[in-house]
Order: sequence, then C-alpha cells, then structure tokens
Amino acid sequence: RYWFTDAGVRVTTPYGGNGYAVPVERRLYWYHNKRERKGGSVKWEYNPTSNLSFWALGFYNTATDDEARQTDLLTWNTSTIITNQTPTSGTLTQSSMQQQQFLGKFDFERTIGGIQTGADFRLGDNTLSARLNYSGSYFNNPENWNEWRQSGSALAVRYQIDGDVIRFEDVNPAARANLAAYRPNRRQFDTRTLREDVYEAALDFTAGKVGAIDGLGYKIGGKVRRIDRSFDEERDRYVPVSASGSTYTLAAANVVRTDLALQTQGMTGSQSIMIIDPIRSRESFAAHLAANPTQWNFDPMLNDDNNLDYSAIEDVTAGYLQAEYRRNKLSVIGGVRYEHTQNEGTGRVLRANVWGDTTNSGRYDNWMPSIVANYDFTRRNRLVLAVSKTIGRPAFNQFAPVGERINDLVSGLTITRSNPDLKPRES
Repeated sequence: RYWFTDAGVRVTTPYGGNGYAVPVERRLYWYHNKRERKGGSVKWEYNPTSNLSFWALGFYNTATDDEARQTDLLTWNTSTIITNQTPTSGTLTQSSMQQQQFLGKFDFERTIGGIQTGADFRLGDNTLSARLNYSGSYFNNPENWNEWRQSGSALAVRYQIDGDVIRFEDVNPAARANLAAYRPNRRQFDTRTLREDVYEAALDFTAGKVGAIDGLGYKIGGKVRRIDRSFDEERDRYVPVSASGSTYTLAAANVVRTDLALQTQGMTGSQSIMIIDPIRSRESFAAHLAANPTQWNFDPMLNDDNNLDYSAIEDVTAGYLQAEYRRNKLSVIGGVRYEHTQNEGTGRVLRANVWGDTTNSGRYDNWMPSIVANYDFTRRNRLVLAVSKTIGRPAFNQFAPVGERINDLVSGLTITRSNPDLKPRES
C-alpha cells in the first residue's frame, strides 16, 4: 500500500508523474525445501547394590535442509519515467530498468550429540555423586548463487494496485522472456561452519535432611567445564571479465526448465516466473568455466573469508556450598557459588591490508550468593523472600578476536577489536 526507499523515504514521481507513491520493485520468489530429521538415544543403568548405582545416556540428533531459492527481480530508480499515472496505476520505463534472475542453492546440516555418565553412592542420609558429560554440536551451511541480468527500456512494466495485491504486466513480454539477453553477473560459493564441544566433570556431596520435611542438610560440590568453539566462513566467486562479452547467457546455460512454469500472485495473462534447475545450473557453469576460463575473473573475497573467523576456549571452574533447613511452616535454602572463568581466543587481524593470525585472553571471577525462604501462614497463604545474584556471560564472538583491524595512522595507532576483558552482566 505504501512504498518507501531503503532509507525510509516515501517514493514519489518527479519525472512525468502526478506525485503519487509508486512501487519500487517487482520481486517474485520460488522456494523448494526438503527437510529431514533423524535422532535417537540409548540409556544404560546398573545397580549392583541398593546403595550404589551407575548410568550412562547417549544421544544423537541431526537435521538437514536442502533448499533452492530463486528470485525474479525487476528494479528501477527515481529517474523512472512514469506515464498514464493514476492514484492506483501507471507505466514505468527507463533505460536502466534491470531484470535479474538468480538462484540460491542452500544446504543446512545441524547435528548435536553427546554422552552423559553418572554414579551415586549412598550411605544413610549422605550421597556422593559424580558426573562426566560430553556434548558436541555441528552446523554446516554451504550455499551457492548463479545470477544473470539484463537491462533496458524494453523492460517497461505497467502496475495496477488492486486492494492488497499489486498486479504487474510487462509492456513487452518478449523482452523479459528473451533468455539470450540475460548476461551473467556472478557465480558465488559460500560455506559457514560452526563446531562446539563441551566437556564437564562434577562432584557433589549431600548430607543431612536435604529435601526432607524437617531437619537441616547441606550440599557441597564442584564442577569444571570447557567449551571449545570455532566458526569458519569461506566465500569465493567468479565474475565475468565482460558481461556483454560473455557467452554464458541464460539461453546458452540451458538451465531454465521448459516443463515447469509458475504464475504467482500479481502476474497477469501468460506471465510466469522462470524456474532454473539447480543441478543443471551447477553442471553448466562447471563445463563453461572449463571451456572458457578467460571469460571469468576469480575473486577469493578475502575480507569476507577472514572477517568473521574465530575460535575460542572457555574454561569454568566452580564450587558451591548450600544449606537447607525445614521446620514446621518454615523452609530456608541458601548458599553461595564461586566461579572462575578463563577464556582464550584466536582470530584474524587485518594490518596494512594483509590478514594474519591474532590471539587474546581474559579472565574474571564471580561470587553468587542466593537465599530463598518460605513461610506458610495457612494452607492458602505463603510468604516468600528470595534474593540471588546471577551472571550472563558475553557471547564468544564478543571476546574472541573477530575481524580485528590495526591501522598505523600518522596521527596515531587505531585498533578495532573485540574485548577479551569483557565481564559478564550481573543481576
């Protein structure tokens, strides 16, 4: 209903129009998704005596998503000539109107798995518990893009606003359908990979009347945890040396399906979105590049490859003491926890336009007391008093060196970096 630029400014018509707001683009989508999820778990328990028990739990889950996302995009700018304009319709034309056809092929893999083990030894009201856990997660997202474009005044389009639907009609449908007019713009390959491994060991001792109706009890324990995390992004693309001189047109690529045509909302008459075959798109480019290597420039996209890469290790050593008291209508649970956190990060730094490795480290300590008291006046009325201190740790890419920049300026040295000394939020 309302049309604005990316900057939030309402688009009007200074070139031959009557000042009404107009559409800024025609964007059509075709998506195809195939998703699969698989998982399982197994648990083992062993109780040799009434006071001793062991258990182990293993689990594994993976989800894959195979996607094709195609965009049919017609764009114009504020120098567009508008004719036959009414408050709800008009004809848009300009020499730089641009029609794009591009396909994005995405694959996602998300996997988590791990094993948890435990042992409990009971002697009267006392229990000693031990835990060893490992969990790992993996995310992999390869994707690639194949894009063609054509431009010119032959791509003029009429629009009609009909309620919530904006209908477009090509003034010259043959121009948009001319596959030989679409020149290559890019062939791009991206991959994002994230790995994380978590190792934990804990020992807890419970004594007295913990959880009982009346009595005093306490718990004491400790835990160590290591999180090892890494993120890597790789991007490469091929761009034509000369788009007009390239022979890899949309017609020559032979990737548009002739057995499938989809008409989306807003299209009229015999118009339909072109469907590019993902498999043929990959195979045709590989064959064309092998036969015509001089028609393409390879761009390793070094800034994109290095700008987000990092790895980080976070070690936490913790200990706690907790006491619990229950008597008649009163129950009180209080304690204190101490945590020592140490992290190390590795990433990439850009200095004098050259990427290299860099490292940093940080540490912090936290005491976290808490108490919860309940008093039951009646069966329906209870007074609760609770006070606690907690922390929220910074994200890994906030303290690991991600996309660090060092500039040696005449007026001084400037460094743009993450903060390894960043402390957690406290509440």
